[in-house]
Amino acid sequence: MSKVHSRYPGQVGIAISDGRTDQEAGATDAVPAWSTSKVPLAIAALRKDPSLKDTVTAAITRSDNSSAEKLWSALGTPQSAATAVSQVLSEGGVTALVQSSVVRPGFSSFGQTMLSPAQEAHFAANLHCIQGAETVIGLMGQVESDQAYGMGTLAGAKFKGGWGPTPEGGYEARQFGTVEVAGSPVALALWVRPDAGDYGTAQQALNLLAKELEPVLQQAPRVSQKC
Repeated sequence: MSKVHSRYPGQVGIAISDGRTDQEAGATDAVPAWSTSKVPLAIAALRKDPSLKDTVTAAITRSDNSSAEKLWSALGTPQSAATAVSQVLSEGGVTALVQSSVVRPGFSSFGQTMLSPAQEAHFAANLHCIQGAETVIGLMGQVESDQAYGMGTLAGAKFKGGWGPTPEGGYEARQFGTVEVAGSPVALALWVRPDAGDYGTAQQALNLLAKELEPVLQQAPRVSQKC
C-alpha cells in the first residue's frame, strides 16, 4: 500500500476473505458500490427470468448501464427490486441496505448502495454458494479488455469493477471477486480514491495495487469450498 500511496496519493482499501473471516487494510468505510452492485442484481434478475441472459452478459462483461437498468426494472417496483438484491447479498453473508430510490441524480439507485471492501470480499468468497450464481460467476471471468485493469491483470480473475465521481469532485474505483493462487481461489476487494480525481489515475492506482498485492496473495487464506 505504501508504494501506491507514494505514487498516487489518496485513499486505498484492501480486503481479503475466506468466507468466514475478513482481513482489512487501509480504508475500511462503506462507500458507493457503483457497478459492482450489478453482480447481485444480475443474480436476482436471472432467478426471476432466465431469458435475461444476454442482458446480464452486457451488464457484467461491458458494465452496460442501460442493461443493468433493464435488470432492475425486471424485478418489479423499486422496493421489490431492492429487496431481491438485498436477499442475494444476504445469501452471500452481507447485510446492506440496497438503495431503492435515486439519491444522486444522474446515477442509478442501486449503484449508490454502500458497501465496504470487507463486505465485498466476504460476498465474493461466498458467491459460489449462492443459488443461481453460476452464470454470473462465469461472466465475471469474461470482463472486456478495456475494464480488465487492476484485479483483471491477476491470474484467473473473476471480478467486477465499479467507478464514479464523488460529491466532493474526486473520483473512486473499486473491484471485487476472486483470483487464482496456486490453483485455489482467493477472494478480495480493492478500492482507491486518488487525490488526482480522475478515472485514469484510479485505473493506474488499481494496476499498481494489484501488482504489489500479487506476491502477498501467496499467503492469503483461500476461499472455503464448504457452503
